[in-house]
Amino acid sequence: MRWNRAVCALALFSAGLLAQEGKEEVVPYNVPDIENYLAMFKSDFGKKKVPQEDVIATLQNLVKAHKYLSSKGEEATKDDAKLGKKIVKQIAAGLKAKDRDMVSFECAKALGVLADPEGQRPLLSWMEDVVLEDKAPPMQSVEAGFLALAKIGGTDTATLDLLRSYATGKHTDPAVASGALKAVGEWRLIEANDRKEFFEKITGYVASLYSGMKGGEAKMRGVFEQRYKAVKENGLAALAELAGDGTTFADPPAATKWLNDNKKKKWEDYVGKGFRKGATNEAAPAEEPEGEEKKPEGDA
Repeated sequence: MRWNRAVCALALFSAGLLAQEGKEEVVPYNVPDIENYLAMFKSDFGKKKVPQEDVIATLQNLVKAHKYLSSKGEEATKDDAKLGKKIVKQIAAGLKAKDRDMVSFECAKALGVLADPEGQRPLLSWMEDVVLEDKAPPMQSVEAGFLALAKIGGTDTATLDLLRSYATGKHTDPAVASGALKAVGEWRLIEANDRKEFFEKITGYVASLYSGMKGGEAKMRGVFEQRYKAVKENGLAALAELAGDGTTFADPPAATKWLNDNKKKKWEDYVGKGFRKGATNEAAPAEEPEGEEKKPEGDA
């Protein structure tokens, strides 16, 4: 998967299409129009002769239509629900657009915007079988895929295993680990036991890189330094979020010390930054707790 200059220009165009996500008013869509957009997208997403800009524009109408159907709440009919699922299914199919990197990238972002559980498995498959199989995956796709999964927030083992393994260096490119670590703090819900394991595994990973940079073999120190610098910001930020008591970490030894000092800590379910009480579409401050009152340990 490689992006040329033209595709980078398209990235700027498509980024603007989703920039207003969460800020637009809900626009009514009638069923014939939605069915028409579904047919157009199904027909065009894999056709090279159809500009990717046009496909993405159709995609945005499907996203808006889904938002409209969801906005009906208790007034939604069974047919509305079926049509909403049909939209998610069709967008998920767009992940498989061959040699249409921006189309699949925008489909991943759209599935995150919709945050429908039906989009989880297709996203997981796309990440495992396409994006992360690349020796040098485009970071736009890495981040979009992980963040989309974070907004859906699946707690199943396969999804969390993917996040945990790539957040702790499974891929040879440390930028992939950085992208996964960025998603950790955004994850909708991580149950208590998994939360603790995430903290321990991430601490071990960044600490190993830090140790190699500081005192490893002389000929390898540069390699460890490069890897550590790539994950430092998102890794330490993820640890601060998971700790949940307002603590920030200057370096991995500080996180290790915190872990040793809190061996008896009662871990609670983790709630992502954007899903805490009072949070908006923009991430809430890290120190904002979840629930009606602050827990003694400050867990989010």
